[in-house]
Amino acid sequence: MSKHPLLITSLSLLAFSCLYFSSIASASNGIITLYPKHKGPEKRNAYGFSCKVGVDKSRTINFTKKKKKHRCKNDSAKFIIFHGFVKAGTVIRLYDNSKGKKNDDWLDVKIKRDLINHRYVIPNLEYSFEDAFVKAKYHRKNGLNGKVSRMVIIAPK
Repeated sequence: MSKHPLLITSLSLLAFSCLYFSSIASASNGIITLYPKHKGPEKRNAYGFSCKVGVDKSRTINFTKKKKKHRCKNDSAKFIIFHGFVKAGTVIRLYDNSKGKKNDDWLDVKIKRDLINHRYVIPNLEYSFEDAFVKAKYHRKNGLNGKVSRMVIIAPK
């Protein structure tokens, strides 16, 4: 038996906590959900969602093409929520143009710090901002809210 049972117990608890919480973070892959109404995330179930996609791998989704994989509604999204674990370095681009051309409105969102079991809300797609977690740059032409037709997800390696 050790001379310091409290120290061993504390170290064991610390090791277990680190292992447990890191497995939760890695098991909870990040998701981006696009919502069609400005009623806020507290009422999101009443209004449904336009699109829900994992952000753990890079992909491009054209909302004008109907596919069973994404089921994203064209010209519907007005705000977004990130859920779960989203890695720093993840980039989300939302375009008004279904081909991703930059001659119309588009939004560039970069995750600066890991979002770990976090719910991060961007309540409006038509403004630029930066905080400790996210940098968003809006490129204006005639409005993006309710007109998103393409999403590009660039996942970090």
